[in-house]
Amino acid sequence: MMTLFLVLTLAALVLANGSLLVVLLVRLAEEHRDIGDARRLQDMQRIHGRIPPAR
Repeated sequence: MMTLFLVLTLAALVLANGSLLVVLLVRLAEEHRDIGDARRLQDMQRIHGRIPPAR
């Protein structure tokens, strides 16, 4: 009975850590997308003459 408890506890920990990893990876992907969006917006504004070119 104790072995079953340990196995279930270990499985819960693995799943919890996996869920946390997924959340962190999604957050990282969102930040990466936001950085890319900001860069593209800056490029479009520079092309259309709204801000000076970066040095």
